[in-house]
Amino acid sequence: MPIDYSKWDNLELSDDSDVEVHPNIERNTFIRLRQRKIREERENRRLRRERIETMIPMNKDLIERISALRSRIADANEDSLKEIMKEWAQDVEKARVAKEKRDSATSQGKIPEQPPRTR
Repeated sequence: MPIDYSKWDNLELSDDSDVEVHPNIERNTFIRLRQRKIREERENRRLRRERIETMIPMNKDLIERISALRSRIADANEDSLKEIMKEWAQDVEKARVAKEKRDSATSQGKIPEQPPRTR
């Protein structure tokens, strides 16, 4: 039967017994402040990781859309290229309006409405 060591994966050790502190600072206060700093850094790393993880699907979708647009442009003649540019301008305008709505809702403390997916 294999031994499961996964409970030790996130173990963080800190030895506060040999901390040298300035004489004007209480030792226990210094240790609490240092532990608080460690917790805050941990929370910041977690938030950054979550932000990056939410960006991955968005960027994958963006890459697909850009690739499709590039292939359409590569295969387009002059008339269809003008049509593609018109569609692109409309998409940009829709994105601008959605961004303004999102920013307005955020500034008012509301949860912004998600824009409809276009394909």
